[in-house]
Amino acid sequence: EGAYITFQGDLSGTEYFLGRYDTGDEDKFAIGRQGTAYDFIMDSSGNVGIGTETPTAGGAASTPKLHVNGPLRVDGNIAIADGSATPYISAGTTGLQFRNNANSATLLTILDGGKVGIGNTAPPQKLTVAGNISASGALMGVTHITASGNISGSATSTGSFGALISKGST
Repeated sequence: EGAYITFQGDLSGTEYFLGRYDTGDEDKFAIGRQGTAYDFIMDSSGNVGIGTETPTAGGAASTPKLHVNGPLRVDGNIAIADGSATPYISAGTTGLQFRNNANSATLLTILDGGKVGIGNTAPPQKLTVAGNISASGALMGVTHITASGNISGSATSTGSFGALISKGST
């Protein structure tokens, strides 16, 4: 129901439409093909649904401005919030990066092979951290520690230990 404009498609006879879609409780703007679900819906609050008629229905983000039902391809970056200092997600040919828009610094890198770098864009190990690491709990299951800087602690160590290899002072 509603007012819309119909366009004839190719020789297959597919008709496309553009116009007002009345759901009974709310008017929506729709783009779609006759005889199928609506491809694009914008409700009266400005929420957009692609592949869904209800862009605000449930999920982790229960009131999204954009709801895509199906795979989504983004050729570019995804900004997490507005503003010039906003972190954003960038995907390339080798993996995923979380970056800071203010200075283009790469905060976190996840390579296709599963290696993770924090402050490191080419992690050589499963986890590579450029900078200090702080932990408030135990370091479990460790049989080998390699360090190129200082290792310090403030707790008492007990038990048997494996190898400690250091390239700096301990």
